[in-house]
Amino acid sequence: MSSHIRFEPGLSPRPMSWTVRCLAGLFLIGLGSAAVARRASWRHGASPFRAEFSIQSRPNDPRGGLAVSVPICGLGLEDGADLVAFDDAGNQLALLTLGRSGDNSAIALVRPAENTRRVYLYFGSKMRSPQHERAFLPGLTVDIRTLPDGPFNSWDEVAKLIKRSKRKGRLFVDRIDLGYNPVDSADSFIMIFDGYLRVARPGEQTFMLVSDDAGYLFVDGKLLIARNGRQWARTAQRGEARKTVQLSAGPHPIRCVVVEAGGTQMAVVARWISGRKKYILRPQDFLQPGKTKLERIESRYSSTPCPAFWIKPRSYMSYNGAQFTEVELGTYPGIKVDWRFSDGGRGSGSTTTRIFPGLYTREVSARRGRVSARGTVAFPETVPRRRFMSSAQDYDRYSSLILRQNVRDLDVRTLRGYITFFSYREMNEAALPVYEAIAGKARANSPECREALRGLARAAARNFPDKAERAYARLIRESAGGASKARDAREYMEFLLFRKRDPDAAAKLAEHLGRAVPEKLIQMFHVQIAIQRGKTDDAKKWLDRLLARREFSRNQRYNAVKSNALRERFYELLERGFLLDARKVLHDLEDISSEGWTDGSLSLARARWFEAVGWYDGALAELDGAISMNSLLPNLPDVELERAKICLKAGDSNKAQEILRRIRKQYPNHPAAKEASRWLR
Repeated sequence: MSSHIRFEPGLSPRPMSWTVRCLAGLFLIGLGSAAVARRASWRHGASPFRAEFSIQSRPNDPRGGLAVSVPICGLGLEDGADLVAFDDAGNQLALLTLGRSGDNSAIALVRPAENTRRVYLYFGSKMRSPQHERAFLPGLTVDIRTLPDGPFNSWDEVAKLIKRSKRKGRLFVDRIDLGYNPVDSADSFIMIFDGYLRVARPGEQTFMLVSDDAGYLFVDGKLLIARNGRQWARTAQRGEARKTVQLSAGPHPIRCVVVEAGGTQMAVVARWISGRKKYILRPQDFLQPGKTKLERIESRYSSTPCPAFWIKPRSYMSYNGAQFTEVELGTYPGIKVDWRFSDGGRGSGSTTTRIFPGLYTREVSARRGRVSARGTVAFPETVPRRRFMSSAQDYDRYSSLILRQNVRDLDVRTLRGYITFFSYREMNEAALPVYEAIAGKARANSPECREALRGLARAAARNFPDKAERAYARLIRESAGGASKARDAREYMEFLLFRKRDPDAAAKLAEHLGRAVPEKLIQMFHVQIAIQRGKTDDAKKWLDRLLARREFSRNQRYNAVKSNALRERFYELLERGFLLDARKVLHDLEDISSEGWTDGSLSLARARWFEAVGWYDGALAELDGAISMNSLLPNLPDVELERAKICLKAGDSNKAQEILRRIRKQYPNHPAAKEASRWLR
C-alpha cells in the first residue's frame, strides 16, 4: 500500500501518522474476498447511505482517477472525509477526498479496475476514512474561498489571507478560465486552481496570466508570475504578465491564485506563442480525471429514509435592480419530506419549488421521520433560463409560486423582496397577503410597517374597501408626521370621498387631523367634503378661503406656467400606466393651480385618475361636483364626454347614450361632438 500524504490548499504536504497507515492497512487485509467486501461495505463505520455512480469516461492519465461528486447534505462529514469507495464486485477502492464542493456535496477521486462499470460511495458514518494521496495525481480543481479583510500587495500578504479564509466550495474544472463566482453570489472571493500540466515534449514553455485583481501562477511549486494589488484584466490581455520556464516531459503541478476584490472577475492562464498567437490552455493540456454520473442514492435499511436532495435553478427575472430566481429542490430517491428554509419558508413532498428574492444564501433542511438532511440554497453567477416581467404568462407563473406558500411563515426580508416583485403591477391585489404578513410581523411604527400598510391600502382600495380603510386608519395612527403624514392623509381623504363615498367619515378625519397636517390641506379637504355633501355655498366659501392663500395669490404667472407643465406630465404618466407617479404629480398640481379649481381642468384630471383605478362612482361624483360649482365650465363638453365614457365603463349604457346625444346637440361644433357621434348607437 502506498504511503499517505495529506494535502490542503495553501499548506505544505505532511505525512499521515504511522498509526493511521497501519490501521488502514489492517482494514484492507481483513476484507479478504469480494463477497466479504460486499457485506463489509455497508458495515464499514456503519455507513448508512450509498451513492451509485456509472462511469462515463476514463482519465487521460492512469494516476488521474474518477471524479465523483457526492450529495452529502449534512448526512455525513461535509468535506467527504467519511467517504468509502467500492466497485461493483465489492472491492474497496483507493480514494482521495478533495473536500466540500458546491450544491451541498463533496468531491473525491476513486481508482477502479479497468473493467469496472460502476462505483459506490458510502457515507454517513462520521468516521474519517483512509486516504490514498500518493496514488493520485488530482485533476484540475478550483477552490473558492472567502476573502478576509487585509492587503494583497504581495504573495506573502495573499498567503496570509488564504490561511484566514474559509472554503466555500471546491469544484472540478477542465481549464483555468473563470469569469464568475461558480459557488454563490459573493462579489469578493479567492480562487485557487490546482492541478497538473501535461508536457509532451521537454523544452521552454511561455505562460501568460490574466487576472482581476491580484494573480499568482506557480509551476512546480515555484512562483512564476505575480500581479500584485488591484489590477485590471485588460492590462494583461496582450501578454504583459508572462514568463518562460524550462519544463521536462511529463506531469507538472500548477497552481493559480487570484484575489477577486469585487467588480469584474477574471482568472485565465494561457500559452504564449507570439503577439498574435496565444490561446487559453486547453483541457487536454491538463491531467483530467474520468467522469461519472450519479445514478441513485439509497439507504442501508429500507426503514431508514435518505432525504439527500438536489437543487436546480430553473429560471430568473430581474426588475428594478432586484433578482428573482425560480428554484426547484427534490430528494434523490424521490421520497416525500418536510422542507424548511431559514427565511421561514416551508414545503412538503418529494419536490418543492420556490421563488427566492435576492441572491443571498438560505439554509434548507429536508426531514423524513428522525432523519434530516441539511444544506444551503446558493445562487452562483451561472445564469438559468431568463423569464420576463413583461410576459403575462411568466409574471403570473412567478406570482402563483410565491402565493402558493404560506407567506405568513416568511421573514420580513423575504417578504419585502416579494413586494418589489409585485410592485411591477401598481396597486397589485396579488400582493395583499404579503402586505398583510409584513404589517403583522414588522415592528409597529417602523418604516417597514408603514410602507406595508400604505401598499395594502392602495392595493385593496378597489375591491376590498373595508380592508383598505383599516389599513389607512392604522397608517394615520402610526404615521411619522410631517410630509409623510400629509401625503397619507390626502390619500385617505380621497379614498373616503371617492371610493367609499362617505363624506361624513371624511369630515371626521378632517376634524381628527386638526393641526397635524398643513392648514392648506385641511381647507382643500373641506372644499371637497362640502361639494360631495351637496353644500355648494359652503364649498364656495372654503374655496375662496383656499384661493386667497399666499401660494395661490402670488406668483400667478409662474404658477400658471408650472401648472401647464405638471398637467402635461400627469397625462403622460397616466397614459403610460404609472398611476402612483401620476397621483403625486396631480397633488403637486392641486397645490399651485388656482385656475384649476375653478375652470374644471383639475376636476377632469382627478376624475380620469379615479377612472383609471376603477373608482367609477367617485369619478362621476368629481365631475358632477365640478358642474355644480360652475355650470359654465370652459371645458364643459370635455367634462360631459368624460362622464359618458365613465358611464359606459360602469355599465350604465342608457345614461351614457343620453349624455352623448346631449353633447352632439348642444355642442355641435366642438371636437367632443364628433367623438360623441362615434360612441352613439
